[in-house]
Amino acid sequence: APPAGGAGCGDVAAAFERTAGADAPFVSRGDDSGTHKMELAYWKLAGAKATNANALNNVGDVVGCSVAIINGNPTSRGFVYRNGLMMDIGSLVNGGTSCANDINDSGQITGNSATATGEQRGFIYQNGTMTSLGNLGTSSVGDAINNSGIVAGTANNVSADLFVGGFRYDPQQSPLQVSLGSM
Repeated sequence: APPAGGAGCGDVAAAFERTAGADAPFVSRGDDSGTHKMELAYWKLAGAKATNANALNNVGDVVGCSVAIINGNPTSRGFVYRNGLMMDIGSLVNGGTSCANDINDSGQITGNSATATGEQRGFIYQNGTMTSLGNLGTSSVGDAINNSGIVAGTANNVSADLFVGGFRYDPQQSPLQVSLGSM
């Protein structure tokens, strides 16, 4: 029987909805076959989205965004795929959204996550902990992280309709965030 008891649903779309709502595992073909294309169509009907892989490090770890069911709702969450397992890296607030954009060879991850007020903040994830890069405008995104743990990202101030621009975040220097300015 399907992992979420989808056998008693009556139709395929309902079975996919039940699987998505139960946070049950689902193995897909993942190829370009007609079966896989139909699976993606049913996931879309169920309100789930496909997984996006954003970066790969030299160790073979992959990071990106996927849909997890959090409190019964499909929620975009950052993940790391390591040793054949996909792990949700969480968010800055309980049940919030996140997306992992890059990973270095030490396993440090950067991306963005929602705050309690709904604003997006860049983060560094390491050793099982997600830490905000702080406030540089209304929202920020960690776009890349090098092997020294330095993050490059973008930020803006939505309330003032102002684009702040690129920044460099170095946890070993003060100030931690430096706006790159413009040419």
